[in-house]
Amino acid sequence: MKVTKIDRLNYLKPEQYPNCDIFCLHVLIDDLEMIIAEMRVVIAGTSWINRLRSIDQKIYTVNSKKTIDKIVNIITSRVVNELNDSVGEYMISYTAQKMLVDSFNHFRLPLAELLKEKISGNPGFDFHTISEKKLLNFGEAKFSMKETPKDLAINQISDFIKDEKDYGELLSLKPLVDSLVIDNMDDGKRGYIAAFSFNSKSIDTIFKHALNSDAMKNIGKYQEFYLIAIQVC
Repeated sequence: MKVTKIDRLNYLKPEQYPNCDIFCLHVLIDDLEMIIAEMRVVIAGTSWINRLRSIDQKIYTVNSKKTIDKIVNIITSRVVNELNDSVGEYMISYTAQKMLVDSFNHFRLPLAELLKEKISGNPGFDFHTISEKKLLNFGEAKFSMKETPKDLAINQISDFIKDEKDYGELLSLKPLVDSLVIDNMDDGKRGYIAAFSFNSKSIDTIFKHALNSDAMKNIGKYQEFYLIAIQVC
């Protein structure tokens, strides 16, 4: 996997969103099978539950088991060397988290689906990380075989901010994060991640349009934003 970091000032004026650390990243996946194999192992792993209090271990064990089985079955049943929409969205979430862990020293939290009561149909952000500044980052993943769904990702984030879904998700996230992260959320400090499949000709055009969209006026009020285009070679 190759990651190219592109300066935000290629697309924005310095005075735009001065209080938000914005990172534009183009990720190239040259070994899809390796990424899928890693993803299956990470999603199936439950070591994160062992770090919780006893009562929380019981809660998350019950809530996550069926969802883990469902996701692993979806991944396992896919045709080798091919993606579909279901696996593709998990791949986007996993790759974005992996890139943020490897390149920005973020801490990865379990996929959002594993933390909620329903096996599927839980509206909300797809994944989360914690940055070095102890900021909780809320991630939205979008996948398409042919399109570059960046608008879907950033518009969804903007809508979720308006609906305050980030605060609503703290109920399931609180046992997994430390007090500094909660204090920052209480002070209104947090970040967002828009991750999407890239199937266009120009990465500059995609990033420029995304960062100058109406949705950015909402997202840019907060402390961190990661715009991640993921391309399978």
